[in-house]
Order: sequence, then C-alpha cells, then structure tokens
Amino acid sequence: VSTCCVMSHRHGNVALKMLPSPTMAMTPIEDNAMTTLQYIDSINALRAYAPTENGQVVFLISHQAGSHQGSGKFYYDTTDSTSVDNNGTVIVTASGARWKRFGNRITFDDFGADPTGLTSSDDAVEAAIKAVSSLKNKIVFTSNNAQYLLNRATAITVPAGVTLKGNRTAMAQGPSSNTTNGPARAGLTDDSAFIIRKPVGVTCFSCARDVVFDGWSFLYPDQIYTAESSAQFRQYGATITSTGTLSVSHCRYVGAYDFVNASGEANYFNSIYGWAIRCDYKVSGSREINRFTNVHVNPNVVRPTEKAVTASLTVEGSCAFNLDHHDNTFLTNVFSYGKRSS
Repeated sequence: VSTCCVMSHRHGNVALKMLPSPTMAMTPIEDNAMTTLQYIDSINALRAYAPTENGQVVFLISHQAGSHQGSGKFYYDTTDSTSVDNNGTVIVTASGARWKRFGNRITFDDFGADPTGLTSSDDAVEAAIKAVSSLKNKIVFTSNNAQYLLNRATAITVPAGVTLKGNRTAMAQGPSSNTTNGPARAGLTDDSAFIIRKPVGVTCFSCARDVVFDGWSFLYPDQIYTAESSAQFRQYGATITSTGTLSVSHCRYVGAYDFVNASGEANYFNSIYGWAIRCDYKVSGSREINRFTNVHVNPNVVRPTEKAVTASLTVEGSCAFNLDHHDNTFLTNVFSYGKRSS
C-alpha cells in the first residue's frame, strides 16, 4: 500500500503520521487531540467544501483531479469576506468562505497550467500573472522543467512590474551541434518553455512597463523550417511587446516571426540565443539607454534548411536589430548571422 506523510499540529508541535494514499476526494486524518487535516482532490472539490472550524487547514492534492500539479496547503480565512476567487490562491465556497493558499511562491501550476504542454495554458498563465501583479513580490515561477502550451487567439496581458521566472540560467543555444536538425532540435525537456501555437498575427505577451522574462525558451514548433519562399513562413505576431523598461535575460527563442517589439526607454537584453524570421529586436521611441549584452542571433538554434535561411533574407524588414528613434543603445558581445545587413 502506498503511503504519504502528513503533518498535524498539537500544542505547537508537529507530529508525523504515515497513512495510505487517499482515494477519495476528501480524506480526514485524526489522531486523538490533533487538528484534522483534510485531503482535497481538486480545486473544484475545494470550492465545494465548506470549512468546519475556524482556521482550518486542508491539503489540495491537485489543481485538476489526477494531475498532481498545483498542490499545496490552504487555510480558512475567517476575516475575509470580499476577496475574489482567482482559481489559484483564493478559492470561494458557495457559502462565501475564503480558502487561502499558504506560501508566497506562486507558480503557473497553482492556477491550473499544464506543465506537460499537452493542453492549453493561456488562461491559467494569465490568471497567475494577474494574481502576482497585486502583490509586493510580483514574481510568478515555473514548476520544474515545465513547458506550457499557448494557443489562445488573444495575447496574454502582463501588468507593470511582473517577473516571469523560468529555470534557464545561461545563454547556451540548448541542443548540441550533433542533435537532429529541425524543430525537434529546440524542444529540450529540461527547459522551462512556452510552446507557442497561437494563430498567425497574434501577439503572445502584451506587456506594460518594467516586465521581466528570465530563464525561458520561446518555441514555435509549427514554423515552416523548410520554407523556400518568404510567403511560406507563418507570420506570427511578436512574441513580446512592451511599453518600456522591458528586461529579457537567459532566454532562447526559436522560430518567432518577430521576437521583441519594445517601445520606451531603458530596455535590457542579456544572455539570449535565438532566431526570428523577420526581426529579432525592434526598439522604438526610446529616450534613455538600452543595453544588449551577450546576445546571439543565429538560425543554428533550430537549424532550418539552407533554403529557409535564404528565404528569410527576402522577408521585407529582415534584420536582427531595428533601432528606431532611440537614444544611446549599448551593444556588447553581440553576434548576428542570417540577417540582411541593410
């Protein structure tokens, strides 16, 4: 029989008890005077479960039943009667009771994002971003090696000051030179990634000021890496648009049509490896210093066919850097290949 370890509280001390893994939506655990800790199978089951005592604590097994993602402890907050149910950190029952998630490390999985990349995660990703935007610590994290599918026909809105934190820590292209060419080359399972399958022309992330992307791969598996003419490429909207002071670090992008379209001052790009079909970085209307450091633009990140690289050069607006009405931009250790020079 499989077991799980459960913590219960008695007079300020912690006791451990080994119990069979729960098979029902709610499994109470009691030991003499110990406070009951309830297992809840899913976020919907938690929403349907009315608290039985002040300050009650329950353990959520999965956000979606059976997924074993987005688990965590919740407590009944008797002082709150106004917070809105956000499907991740605040859950409101039919009677109006508020369950609050313990801890201050919020992940996309807490809101129902699918880290396997098999089902759409746009709404969950956006909900998590919205939730942290109201906090002092505006950081939302990936779970380990998560790859989130984004395929909604509208952009994900990112409010000012939010950081999206992945687990990449370097600028390496990812795969080594002896791996298979084509889109599979870029889809390493140890990357935290956004798998982007949005309709043509749709922006992926629409950002306000002071937004940070750190440690991500942005993958477009359906781009035409064997194109023989410019018209054959999928003309996706920009991966990231921003109104100022955008920061992108330790990231990789593969097969975007336009990667970044940023306006406003003081944008920062550091330790990035990737290739976009048309324009990698457009910065416009910038009144203050922008910085590009250790930025590598190279189709080798995915190794399209030679004909595809040649076709990309004929795309109107093909360039690595489009700096339009900018004031003082520093480029340090910057490399570009497979782009028109004028």
